[in-house]
Amino acid sequence: MDNFDSNEEIIPVSETDNNPEPPEELNNQIKENTDSPQLEGEPIAETVTEAETNETTSVWKAYMETVTDSEESKDSSPSAESEDNSEPDEEPTDEELTDEELTDEELNADSDDTENDKVITYDEQLIKSTKRFITGKISRFMALDKRKQKKYLITFAIVVILLTLILTDIIPILPNSYHRSYVGNRYTLGETQSSDTAKYGKNVLYASNGTLICFGPDMSVKNKIDTFAGHPIIRTADTGAVVYSKNGDKAIVMTDYDKYFAVNSNEAIISASVNKKGDYILVTVEAGYKACLSAYNSKQSPLYKWHTGSHITDTAISPAGTEFVASVIEKTETEVHSKLVFLSVASQEPVKEVAIEGCVVTGLHFVDSSTVVAFGDSFTKAFSPNGAEKWSVDYNGKFLKTYDVSKDGQIAFLFNSFNSDLSDSLVELYNHRGRKIGHCESKDNVRSISVNNGHCLLMLDKETIIADSDGDIKKRKKHNSDYSRVVLFDNYHFAFGINDNVAEIISVRHR
Repeated sequence: MDNFDSNEEIIPVSETDNNPEPPEELNNQIKENTDSPQLEGEPIAETVTEAETNETTSVWKAYMETVTDSEESKDSSPSAESEDNSEPDEEPTDEELTDEELTDEELNADSDDTENDKVITYDEQLIKSTKRFITGKISRFMALDKRKQKKYLITFAIVVILLTLILTDIIPILPNSYHRSYVGNRYTLGETQSSDTAKYGKNVLYASNGTLICFGPDMSVKNKIDTFAGHPIIRTADTGAVVYSKNGDKAIVMTDYDKYFAVNSNEAIISASVNKKGDYILVTVEAGYKACLSAYNSKQSPLYKWHTGSHITDTAISPAGTEFVASVIEKTETEVHSKLVFLSVASQEPVKEVAIEGCVVTGLHFVDSSTVVAFGDSFTKAFSPNGAEKWSVDYNGKFLKTYDVSKDGQIAFLFNSFNSDLSDSLVELYNHRGRKIGHCESKDNVRSISVNNGHCLLMLDKETIIADSDGDIKKRKKHNSDYSRVVLFDNYHFAFGINDNVAEIISVRHR
């Protein structure tokens, strides 16, 4: 018993996790059987006697029989029987399958569902965050004293009002606005009976007997040129302009407000036209012919010359300066009508002649590089530079009072229901392709129109109407003065107006 180690014998028996620890009484008995006195310095024996082994073994057998009987009683209980009689496990569902057992389509479907769930979760989270932010701001505001609350409310109201005024251009500080101090700027012109006015790029040209003035959008005088006597006529094409006096022999050609040159034709000038570059046409009376068309470039070098035995009423030069169109009058025994003659620098002979029957052409205008528009008294037609017809507008019995063309090719027609200044008026708007884009009606008679930058200005007696390209009225405004002529600036909130002998900037959108 002196050399027996109880721990080495107990470990193999207790390897089963379900076996409980032996009771304290059994441990004590084992200890009594195994403990023996050991002499100091005497080595521990490596073996035990057979009697000692048998005694220890019998104690453990008695203990294990007790444990075994207890486990058998548990297994024979009703709960154990019900577990044994339970049904076999079912086949695993799709949710229980691993990713390797699912097909690619099923995996993709699950992935899509997960993404949708993420989007919904994100939106919900965003809404919750916004609510928390607003609630927090309100809570902080409510926590302030009344004095600070009043201060915040006043500041917030001022900011909202200022933003509203700026966005509606009532306070014109945006890049597309003119300063309101321009409104009311005036310039005394003198006698205005024999004068003409036209838009010129972002500026306005005014010509009278012996004087040509270029006004800026702030009413500043950009240039003032001494010209010639007579009744001046201005023709413009964006930044190109020609000014002449009918039956006079002199003209002014401008390529910019501070760049111009004088022309002396030595023949009476019937009409003239110009393009943006400053290329121009002069129609003069020449001996042996009723008219002569002479075309020049901006350096005054000849481009083309054409003689005709017919009366030329108007001309147009293409933006490239290589094609020209002339309208001439033809008479028969029963009627007078127009004919269009298409010319080109590539051919000395007319490219094509087109008869405009039942109509007299009063004006020609290139609205783009490939379209020239012939304005007549009963209809308007558009052609290519080689004479092919592109589109037409029939007046359907309405009387054409005047028309205007913007630099982007938009066309505005002013019609009267009957040929009288007492008639109600109708303005129709077309793009450069001949498609009607809008119209505006007025029960009062409209005296003149000006179209620019997608807007049209209607001048009535002491009243102006500004409409957009769809014809929707944006502002109808009363004025103290009666303006005989108006020109709408690029910024369609303001216009150049002439009242008696004074020119001034007028507001057509603001109070």
